[in-house]
Amino acid sequence: MDCSLLNDFCENIRGKNNKNKIKNRKQKEEEEEEKEEETEEEKEEEKEKEKEEPESDSESTIIYYEKDKEKDIKGNKEIQNLLSFKKLDSCIYYRKKEYNQNDSIKKYKKYNHLQDIEDLLKKGKDNIFCPYFFNIHKSKRCANLTIMTYNYILNPFIRKKLDIIEKNSIIIFDEAHNICSILENLDTKIININNLENIQDLLQIYLDFINENKQDIISEDDFSNKIFELNENEINNEITIIKNFIKEIKEYNWDEDKQLEKIKNSENTTYVFEIDYFKKIFQKFNIEIYYDIITNYKALKNDDKKELIEYGRIKDLDKLVNKIRNFYEFLGELNSFKISINESNINENTETKRKYKNKQITNENINSFRFILKKTEKRMSFEIICIDASYGFKKYLSINPYSTILTSGTLSIDSLQNLLDEPFYEKLNNDHVLNNEQFKIDIIKGYINDDKINKFSFNYKSRNNIQQIKLLGNEIYNLANSVQIGGILVFFQSYEYLKKCYQKWLEDKIIQKFESIKDVIVDINSNKDFSEELILKTKKNKNLLLFTVYRGKNSEGINFADDEARMVICIGVPYPNLSDPKVIFKRDFLDKKNKIKDSGFTGDIWYKEEAMNAANQSLGRLIRHKDDYGIMICFGIEFYYNIDKLSKWIRKNKNQLWLKDNNKMYYEELNKFLTNLRAKFPPKSQNLENINESIDDIREDDESDYDNEDSYYDY
Repeated sequence: MDCSLLNDFCENIRGKNNKNKIKNRKQKEEEEEEKEEETEEEKEEEKEKEKEEPESDSESTIIYYEKDKEKDIKGNKEIQNLLSFKKLDSCIYYRKKEYNQNDSIKKYKKYNHLQDIEDLLKKGKDNIFCPYFFNIHKSKRCANLTIMTYNYILNPFIRKKLDIIEKNSIIIFDEAHNICSILENLDTKIININNLENIQDLLQIYLDFINENKQDIISEDDFSNKIFELNENEINNEITIIKNFIKEIKEYNWDEDKQLEKIKNSENTTYVFEIDYFKKIFQKFNIEIYYDIITNYKALKNDDKKELIEYGRIKDLDKLVNKIRNFYEFLGELNSFKISINESNINENTETKRKYKNKQITNENINSFRFILKKTEKRMSFEIICIDASYGFKKYLSINPYSTILTSGTLSIDSLQNLLDEPFYEKLNNDHVLNNEQFKIDIIKGYINDDKINKFSFNYKSRNNIQQIKLLGNEIYNLANSVQIGGILVFFQSYEYLKKCYQKWLEDKIIQKFESIKDVIVDINSNKDFSEELILKTKKNKNLLLFTVYRGKNSEGINFADDEARMVICIGVPYPNLSDPKVIFKRDFLDKKNKIKDSGFTGDIWYKEEAMNAANQSLGRLIRHKDDYGIMICFGIEFYYNIDKLSKWIRKNKNQLWLKDNNKMYYEELNKFLTNLRAKFPPKSQNLENINESIDDIREDDESDYDNEDSYYDY
């Protein structure tokens, strides 16, 4: 959501409802903001000086596609202000909980048509209602079709809180190739040592606040602050437990513990526990104190929260309480495992026991989880890892949907059925809407040099082959030169290999050759996805050469239609890291499951399909509608070995070849292929302009109808 639009909307609300109340407070804030602006101006001057300094040629083609940090900070600050309990000009709907069942929303029948966010924001601004809470209400009361993200359905907490999914609903999961990883991540619980230190600090603030202020209370009925209902001794004991726990964990020599299986790779060391041992480590913690703090915090009044924030000088109290909530859920999940030992601190009649009584995990389900300590030089975390998507899917089915429909352009139906461990009563595998003449896919297995055959191989051992990297760069240049009009997307297996290739091509002046025919964009940032705003600007020239990675935002989240992408090049099959503990656990789990059920679905099959699903997603960036067209190029003998795992519609047009010293004829054929298709499917920019004009006309008519109607809310 555009924070500026949201802020404008909320400014309008505040102007009509809260103007006099916040005037004095705003003056103080403006003075503080003026001071901040002065420091920001100084920073801007420094940035301008930096811009004036000349950059080296080697850096000219790299565009770091990070999110705009300044805009991000500003946007986050606006959202924090809206959700703040300190600021009087925060969102009145959030503060007063005005989205509850007592709110009256009128005239639903006139707004049954779908509206985009701009329409809703405008109507909310003009008529003083919150479009977000309005949509939640409308979904609950009158919507026949509700579109939402996976988490709204699969996350039990969100599903229960929103309460918009009814029994006997028909639920459709689009892009269902992602459902297994989402289900597994939802049931994976992680607590790192740094978070425990934060929790310890917050508990200490609570304790100090109680001790310092309780003497001012005349009687139990005299105070409003629910903090004083917490047990001081229990908080004090828990602080000591956390402190000792952290000290013991950091000082213990885990490498010498013979009870643990150890998995080491270049990034970290993972210690694998049996459930009994893992539970013993956490048996000292009193889960009830965390439950009390969470429920107590919900009951706090805004003034009480403000008082606690100012007392502890806390920047983000909600974030700290969320860490307590995460630890509570971690302990609750752990206590739900019913095993031979009985060391749970949960009493039979507590709220926590009631919460988890229907979530007891039997010995049969324990195999769906692994219990580990992951340790790096700077970080330690305990993790309950779910490796079985069927565990979460069965919980989803408990809401009794009438029907569940899973759709995707890349998933394997039989594999998904095995992973979710549920029968699919109806299976449909359609052909693509595309005509086979509109695309081609060439699998380049290698090259022939002086009658000697050399395979293109991009497994981990072969990635340091300098000769292969150099040859790859030259061939990508030749391919790019054959695409005279349109963009090209090049997908690599990892950021590490992308950087290695880029540096070599920079040294050999191949990058300069790329720049002579295309606008080169290199995504070499492994920490953040591309900024959508910058990508959209770049897509407008329709002549880009984009180097990026599999499984990133560009391989699934961004639409490259028509001339934005006329060729997709895939470098090697993106196999998951074999030394990743979760990959090891998953393969072992599926192998054992196969021995019991004889399904034929082994860990090795899952491993290969996981890789090819990522490749199919990237290849699918090329074709975005029925009149689109282009060329797919796959470098690597690994694609040849996994042809049967390419998407059905792609397999039909496969072609396997070896490159030779002189491939001029091949590149001319590619150019001719695209030229012929361009004549058959001319650009549709003019048609799109006409469509956009029609849409604008419809919106204007809709607005004129709306002007004569009453407000949604009755105040």
